[in-house]
Amino acid sequence: MLPEPYWDLNMVQEQYTYAQMKKYLNRACKTVLKAHESQQLVKALNADKELVYHIDMTPAKLPDLVINNAEIATELLLCMTHTAAITKYYDVLSQMKQIGRAHV
Repeated sequence: MLPEPYWDLNMVQEQYTYAQMKKYLNRACKTVLKAHESQQLVKALNADKELVYHIDMTPAKLPDLVINNAEIATELLLCMTHTAAITKYYDVLSQMKQIGRAHV
């Protein structure tokens, strides 16, 4: 005889939708996110490494994201580390550094 299944409600992970995470990303490129929004986006990225492809992240958005929400930019880059697309993001980062030097 098998034991009766037990459902642990504490095991349920916080749910997120692509639409909500896309909204957070777009806002993160324009302004600093509230702490709970930032945490939720980072948590979602850690839970689903493919999320970055579903929320319309592009290399063009990276500079604004780095300026406004560096932690989120770091998480996004970590998600893409082992993909072919990462070189485009590295190129944008290197151009940011050159632009920064030109203004000094």
